[in-house]
Amino acid sequence: MTIELSEKEGKILREIARDYKTRYQLHQLLKVAADSTVHKALKKLMKLELIEVKREEPFPRIPGMNKKYFGVTFRGLIAALKNDSVKLQQIQQREELVTDWVKKVQKFDNENKISQAFGREFLKRQKAPNPSKSSN
Repeated sequence: MTIELSEKEGKILREIARDYKTRYQLHQLLKVAADSTVHKALKKLMKLELIEVKREEPFPRIPGMNKKYFGVTFRGLIAALKNDSVKLQQIQQREELVTDWVKKVQKFDNENKISQAFGREFLKRQKAPNPSKSSN
């Protein structure tokens, strides 16, 4: 599936992939005139499941309001890498993203019993041969 992003959406994805960003930080980094441009792009990227709110902090001067920090999902990481908009070394949360993805795969497997359905014999047959072992 190809994901079509505008230039601004691609830039926002790249910046968020590098490190968590707030909407205000993105507005300042991209130097866009209207905050609605950033808001619309964030909304689209969230709908495509490329980004998500990773954490929230209360605004010091505005009771009841939270500052949202956006980060990429595993899918967003792959999209950013695929589009060459960011290099893996530039991504601050790469270990966290991969760990989260592995946990989700394990949870999915536990819920759907995929590995049990195929059984151990199937898994043994699917393993690549070990090149260090010599065959006589």
